[in-house]
Amino acid sequence: MTPFKTVLVAGIGGNIGSHLTEHLARMPEIRSLQLIDRDRYEPRNRENQAGVTRGPKAHAQARRALRLSPGLEVTPLLADIEQLPLGQFRVDLLVSCVDNRRARLHLNQVSRWLGVPWIDAGVLADGGYARVTRFGADPSGPCLTCGWGPRDYQLVEQSYPCQKGNRAAVPATGGSSALG
Repeated sequence: MTPFKTVLVAGIGGNIGSHLTEHLARMPEIRSLQLIDRDRYEPRNRENQAGVTRGPKAHAQARRALRLSPGLEVTPLLADIEQLPLGQFRVDLLVSCVDNRRARLHLNQVSRWLGVPWIDAGVLADGGYARVTRFGADPSGPCLTCGWGPRDYQLVEQSYPCQKGNRAAVPATGGSSALG
């Protein structure tokens, strides 16, 4: 059995987060899920996201998780993770399925400050490859930035068209919904 009773998932749209939510909801060991995403579902999301409906992604996935596991405590938050208070991240496990380095960097720092293990997952933009990395709770152990070079820090400032109110299409990853 997993020791992770409370799990926070940041970024629940996309190829991974929307699919992961369903799997976590089905795990009897998980008692509480916090689902955080700053975005809303749009028609273009049907190609790669599970359970796509309309409205805020966090709320849609919370409804879906509760249908699968009615006794599960689910907290949906329509928010940017960088704007949340540190106490929001006091969970047994952080899971990152976000689409940008700035959010990943923030979760890395939160994990180290609070001593909470985290898993970072994403689909590489150059094809249908998924990447999953687990970081322990030890603040003196390896972290996300241990393998970063100057270019990685430059890319923290990279902005996608969907950020900052611009609703243009996000660059496609080429990943199918099954990749999640």
